[in-house]
Amino acid sequence: MAGTSSSTVLGEGHSLSCWRHWIDSRSLDAPPDEGHMYAQPDGFSTLEKGQMTNPATGKDTDYEEMWFDPPPKTTGGSKALCVVLVMEDEEKGKKGMFVRLGEWAQVFVRDGAGEEDLVAERWEWRDDDGKGWRRRVRLGDVGGKLPCEEVLGAVDVETGGEFRVGDEVWRVVEATEV
Repeated sequence: MAGTSSSTVLGEGHSLSCWRHWIDSRSLDAPPDEGHMYAQPDGFSTLEKGQMTNPATGKDTDYEEMWFDPPPKTTGGSKALCVVLVMEDEEKGKKGMFVRLGEWAQVFVRDGAGEEDLVAERWEWRDDDGKGWRRRVRLGDVGGKLPCEEVLGAVDVETGGEFRVGDEVWRVVEATEV
C-alpha cells in the first residue's frame, strides 16, 4: 500500500519493477512485490504481469494489472507539487505515509497487526466550484486524526520539515515541483 519501488530496464518499453511495502494491507512484514512492466501505446498506461500468493488460496497465481499514469496537474501554481511525509512510533507499533502528487493526495496509517488496524484517506483538488481540496474516500477508524488537512492547507512544505497532528510527528522526506 505504501513504500518504495525500483525498476530495471530490460528492453524497449519493458522493465522489472520491485515494490517494498513499508505499510501493507495484509501483513506487518510483507515480502517484496515484483512484476514485469510493459508500456502501452497510449503513453500513459502500463501493463503489469507477475505472480504472487493469492490470499484466498495461499497458492502462487499469475496476475495482470493495468496502471494508468497521467501527468500530474497543478493546484494553482505553474508546476505540480510532489510531497511525501512519514510518521513512525515504534513504541506504539504505528506508522504512516502521506503522498501528494499534483491534484491527488492519500495517506495510509497502520496502528496494529490486523487488517482492521488500517486507516486510509484519498483527497482530490477540484477548482471548478472554488472549494479546492476535498476528501473523496476514508477507510478504517473514523475517529483518528490524519495529516491531510494540515499538509494540504500549508503554504510551505519543505524537505526536513515536520507537521504535528495530535501526538504524532509527520516528517517531510520529499517535497519537489514536477
